[in-house]
Amino acid sequence: MIRFKSPPVVIILPAAHGGNAIKLRRDMVYFLNGRTVTVPKGFRCDGMSVPRCLWSLVSPMIHPATIAAAILHDWLYRTTNHSFTRKQADQFFYLLMQKCKFPRWRSALAYLGVRLFGSKSWAKGGKR
Repeated sequence: MIRFKSPPVVIILPAAHGGNAIKLRRDMVYFLNGRTVTVPKGFRCDGMSVPRCLWSLVSPMIHPATIAAAILHDWLYRTTNHSFTRKQADQFFYLLMQKCKFPRWRSALAYLGVRLFGSKSWAKGGKR
């Protein structure tokens, strides 16, 4: 079972790369297969990091149906204080998008994108 406590409350900020960044205004709590993961207030991420070649199919813009999934996914990729695998982090990303009613085919493409292109980000982990 996967769920989150409440919708994220975020601030949208301009990012250095010209896009937008998300900053949490309060803790975001997720319940993942019987475990609780808290993303702390103040955490920043960029939403979905989508390779440019997929922008026409899976927009990188901040979207209500992907924001909770993107926040959790970025947190799991950037921290080392959990025991989830990369595959689990990617699966949580997909399942949360589905829970938030993102179209199934777009969720599948986003999942494929993180599976194919996420290994370098995962390897950096907490080194950021």
